[in-house]
Amino acid sequence: MGRQIRQASTLAAALLTGAIAGPVRADVTPAQVWDQWAGYLSSFGYTVEFEPVVDGDNLHFPVFEMTMYIPGDKATGVKGGTVTINMGELALVDLGDGTVSIELPGKMPIAVAGDGPGDDDFTADLTLTAMGHRTIASGDPGDITYDFSAETLSVTLDQISGKDGPSRMPGTVAITMEGASGVNRLASDNGVTRINQALKMDRLAYDVAISDPSSGHSGKVMWQGEITGLTTSSRGVVPPEVNPLAIDRALANGYIVNTLIEFDAGNGVFGYADEKSETRMATTSQGGTFGLGMSATGLEYSVLSRDVSISLSGTEVPFPLNTNAGALGLGIQLPVIAGALEQPFGASITVTDLDVPEAVWMMADPTNSLPHDPVTMEVALSGKTRLFTDIMNEAAMRRLDKTGGAPGELTALALEALRIRAAGAMIEASADLDIDNTKVSMFHPNMPAFGGTADVTLTGVTTLLNKLGQLGMIPMQHALIGAGMIQQLGRQGDEADEFSADIRLSPAGTLTINDTPFPLQ
Repeated sequence: MGRQIRQASTLAAALLTGAIAGPVRADVTPAQVWDQWAGYLSSFGYTVEFEPVVDGDNLHFPVFEMTMYIPGDKATGVKGGTVTINMGELALVDLGDGTVSIELPGKMPIAVAGDGPGDDDFTADLTLTAMGHRTIASGDPGDITYDFSAETLSVTLDQISGKDGPSRMPGTVAITMEGASGVNRLASDNGVTRINQALKMDRLAYDVAISDPSSGHSGKVMWQGEITGLTTSSRGVVPPEVNPLAIDRALANGYIVNTLIEFDAGNGVFGYADEKSETRMATTSQGGTFGLGMSATGLEYSVLSRDVSISLSGTEVPFPLNTNAGALGLGIQLPVIAGALEQPFGASITVTDLDVPEAVWMMADPTNSLPHDPVTMEVALSGKTRLFTDIMNEAAMRRLDKTGGAPGELTALALEALRIRAAGAMIEASADLDIDNTKVSMFHPNMPAFGGTADVTLTGVTTLLNKLGQLGMIPMQHALIGAGMIQQLGRQGDEADEFSADIRLSPAGTLTINDTPFPLQ
């Protein structure tokens, strides 16, 4: 039920912050705001089994509760259940000028319950504390804009109930937002809802400090930190009906989620300690971004942190490790919907100016023979694929896992960029491959035929190979063979130890390096 709980939490947060930035015009009433909420919840499969208390033009909700039924899975034998969110009291108040105020109490209890088979039943009790909260709804009934602000919003996890009954949290689990404000818009037309959101906050803090709940253990887990100068922008499209258990069908019907988060600085500390061991890791960064997009055209994920510092220590770590990096990042682009046409994909890894701790250098290079320069590794891949299976379809992917089948086939692959710099040497490369799935590769019967071109530049590599051989890190014979092949096949560059290669491989297996044939068999 993890996906349903996350979806439910997202809907609850959307309602609490005004529920999803655009023009302010015309009038809107509490009843019209409620109609929009009810329709939005219904599109995600939530059932709302209560009616607000009418007080003139205002609406009061003594209990705001919504439930989603989770169907079973005959293929796995998993029985169905429900997820219920109880948000406590809130009110929609007509301000008399065509706008509506969403009123929350200073403290609001929130319960998230899962009613599943056997031991899957649970209830998580939380408390939302709001200070200086203000959300005003305005616009038209089908196009409502919400202006949101709060001095402080915090959520704490107070209690979890399971098969053994209620259990108070053995410690603290809390998230706090400070200086938050935003403008959100939710517009509906012919059952399709379009969502736009812009939010910023001065500070987001998290605090987790709990004892190990496992019987017979005395371990303690701590995870604390903060993010400052945080801004988010999001947009989405929700078709008339979205089944969180069939997200592949929702995507095919037009479901879109696109979010970009940026921040100025962040720091965090993670620690674990018990009677026998202790581990602690601290990180800081000076800004970064996080992006997530999902639609019928594919899934995109990216994360990048700048000016990162990391320190690690503990009983299982032989010595404290401290390092810094100019940037750390990861990016992924994947198609998700099956089709006869080719679809793009991509991936990237960014590690720039990573300082290798001197303690590590002392073990690897005790004679200080190698340059102890920061390490950089930047890789960017792209390509095209043809999908046979919707990869968001869990049942179809489980069948593939059992049969050993492939969800699709590669039709093209490109190394957009490769840059590795370490120990005084640098490798730069790019490549472009075409793949013919109708023929078999000469290299392996289970591989399709492929061919293409690559450009490679090596700077300082032969010098590094010779030093590694002298230090005994690799056999000297291998170092000499490798350096000799680079000098023989490579084209001499402007520097003494700079060689480049123009590599061409035909699908039939003909290889040339700088126009020199190279036998493969």
